[in-house]
Amino acid sequence: FTLSGANTLSNIGTLKPSSGQRLGGQLTGIDIPTLRDVWATAPYLHDGSAPTLEAAIKAHNTVSLADADIATLAAYLREIGSDEGPAPSPVGTGLRGSYYNNSSLSGSPALTRVEAVDFDWGSGAPGPGVNQDNFSVRWSGMVTAGEAGAYRFRTVSDDGVRVWVNGVRVINNWSDHAATTNTSGTVNLAAGQKVTITVEYYEKGGKAVMRLRWRTPGTSSYIAIPAANLSAD
Repeated sequence: FTLSGANTLSNIGTLKPSSGQRLGGQLTGIDIPTLRDVWATAPYLHDGSAPTLEAAIKAHNTVSLADADIATLAAYLREIGSDEGPAPSPVGTGLRGSYYNNSSLSGSPALTRVEAVDFDWGSGAPGPGVNQDNFSVRWSGMVTAGEAGAYRFRTVSDDGVRVWVNGVRVINNWSDHAATTNTSGTVNLAAGQKVTITVEYYEKGGKAVMRLRWRTPGTSSYIAIPAANLSAD
């Protein structure tokens, strides 16, 4: 129930000039404390600008929830105490992939399935009812970090690709090209943290490749993101 760590500074949209600096330089994020017994630690945020948990949730610039959902989430946060067990890390089975018989992700999907994203289709069709060429795919769901630290995401695609992690576009190469590697900047995640991920891809013609990889904290190589770290909702 914490994001605190050596490389997990986060900016939820509340930093301002009055927030100060870090090591004499720009302040890029805040070390986030535990949620345990958060009911007893008001006011919230680094500058105490949120008097209630509901106000703290609304201050996140990536959050868009109905008031009823915010009330439910705040009620859950108030139940997290010092004796609470660890947050669950569900085992996933992959992202939900919707395949379209065009290169614009439009209309009704010709095929929908749950899967990890690590494909080299060559000149063949990616699945039943889908074109060999001129098709597109949108994979969406959640990705779960196995450990705290700095992650980087990487794609190998032929042709276009876009990737969003936690609502932020981290890869954008929406163009016709041969197999090309694209790599994101650093994304800081906590152990067991589950964030949204969306991957969009299109194939125009010829060979088709789409691989989704990451580099986990403390490693130097990229591996395919396992299905166990991906879930469709």
